[in-house]
Amino acid sequence: IVFITYAVTIAHTIDHVQRGKGGRSQTFKWFTASLLLYATDRAAMYFNQRYHTKIMPESSLITSTDGKKMVVLEVKKPDLLYFQPGQYVYLKIPSIDEIWHPFSVASSPTSENILFYIEVFGEKSWTYKLYQKLLNAITSGEKDDAWKDHHDNSTQVDNSIQVMGPYGTSLGDVKSYSHGTVIGAGTGIVPVLSLFQSHIDRLLSYEPDRFIKEQEKFHGIVSRLHEEKKAKGGSICNALVSKCKEDTGEKPTMDQLTRGAYLHVYTYILMFIGTIMGVALLGISISWNLLTFEPYDPMKRILSISSLVFQSSFLVLSTTVQDRGSMWIYLDLIVIVLSGLADWNFFASSLWGRFGSVDLLIFVILTGYMVLRYWTTMLKLKYNPVKSAHKRRNGFELMDKVHLVWTTRSTTLVSQMYPDLEKAWNTLVDRFGEAFARQVCEISIYCTSNDDEACEDLDYELEESSLYKMGALKFQRPNFAKIFEHHTEKRMIEEISLSASRTLIAFCGSPSLASFIKEVKIMNDLAMFIAGVDNHVMDLVIESYGGTKPKEVKKNATEEGKQENTEKISSFRKEATRMDSASKQERALSRGKLLVSSSRLSSALFKATKNKKDEQIL
Repeated sequence: IVFITYAVTIAHTIDHVQRGKGGRSQTFKWFTASLLLYATDRAAMYFNQRYHTKIMPESSLITSTDGKKMVVLEVKKPDLLYFQPGQYVYLKIPSIDEIWHPFSVASSPTSENILFYIEVFGEKSWTYKLYQKLLNAITSGEKDDAWKDHHDNSTQVDNSIQVMGPYGTSLGDVKSYSHGTVIGAGTGIVPVLSLFQSHIDRLLSYEPDRFIKEQEKFHGIVSRLHEEKKAKGGSICNALVSKCKEDTGEKPTMDQLTRGAYLHVYTYILMFIGTIMGVALLGISISWNLLTFEPYDPMKRILSISSLVFQSSFLVLSTTVQDRGSMWIYLDLIVIVLSGLADWNFFASSLWGRFGSVDLLIFVILTGYMVLRYWTTMLKLKYNPVKSAHKRRNGFELMDKVHLVWTTRSTTLVSQMYPDLEKAWNTLVDRFGEAFARQVCEISIYCTSNDDEACEDLDYELEESSLYKMGALKFQRPNFAKIFEHHTEKRMIEEISLSASRTLIAFCGSPSLASFIKEVKIMNDLAMFIAGVDNHVMDLVIESYGGTKPKEVKKNATEEGKQENTEKISSFRKEATRMDSASKQERALSRGKLLVSSSRLSSALFKATKNKKDEQIL
């Protein structure tokens, strides 16, 4: 329908005779440009990102005790295909249909094959046809002999498949981070697993002794860069105060850190207000100086006073906030001096409100520069010594530790994907030993199913596995506040070897859980902020998907069936209302616990003895 509308609109405005008279719309120009851009993008996608490859015999089928099925599809990785953890591709199997189907990649970018976990649905679905195709290949004889290349005309299984992609954004660049906490909810474990597998593959490329040696060198570079930035950084006012004030070596008190935190927040608020004020000043200056009549005296006073206030605030920003080690500070001071000279000229010549073209151009350039500096300072990213250290040591692109957190309600999904996690962990343990593996990797699986019988079966099924014995499987809800708090405390304890760190928190799951994790992360940052800890930073990357699916109830033909369905629907609605209320109460309780957890974290970071009253105030 959209393309038909485009075609009709273009055809309606194509008549050059009518267009010459001015009686037709010129929208065809914009429609044609957008259609051309779309067609070019689709053409590039089809011709540059399509790869013909084959399904590997290592593909397998999983059927759980409750009858649910999953396809573990392994595809030969095309030579020119390069993806990053978190991205997805489209798959098309011509022997099934000609439709493209998107799936997240679960394998590492460095692996020889591409791995997909595909849940099987109804008998008429594409996933069920794929399941039957692989089942026929497995049951037709020896699995390795049951496959054939697509150019072979024998009666064996056609293993040809087409891959198009990759698409989407990555979960993060490991070069910018020293640690990682990757969180997957439900089937969101698949893209997260790709990042975890990538970390393990990079670890396996090192010998333990060489890894420790390279890691120590890397920590030394990060710490040195952090100390150099700390010594050279700071504003002009901070440098003057530090020279005038004798350094006693005493740590700042809790009240001093709290005031500093509030001052930092107020600084950002004032920078935002200053940006808005500068934009408004530019607007009224251009507007009032282009009036056809002489501006009134109150208008001239408003323009002059607001200009002086804005320029004075920029002077305060340059001397108290801007980094004195940056080259921009010198340009800021030059602009301040030029603005003062311009103001003196405007007052001496009574030019406020009646600028000439040259005067207006000078005023717009100087004020516009100040507005841009306000805006860029407010949005400026914090210096990342980890990324800078990676640039200096090419080849060591590896995080110190990655913690995989998986939460799901499905015991079936845990049973289906647990063996691959177990295999990855055992590979690492066999190569480096369990003690070293615990230092560089951690796996936490939270099964939140309400089916006690299914949980007991899963517990019995996995009790002999190595991950189970080390406590990786837990039948409870994850406490993300404690997870973040524990990670922050670990970074503080390890500050002797690594004085600055940057942690990637990558989440893939439902939007509701993503929102809650965002709140937890903000509260953890607030606790660190109050404690004056600015050398250990967390970055949150979220990939949300899906939503709440309404339950479908089939209608029976008889009146008795209809009445039964009506009763079921009513029961479902009551249960949903009860669960929603419980969910809201649990969310409120979690937020309360979050505040308590953040306060406890602040106290731990201060490492100061406070009485009970002070702790309650905190």
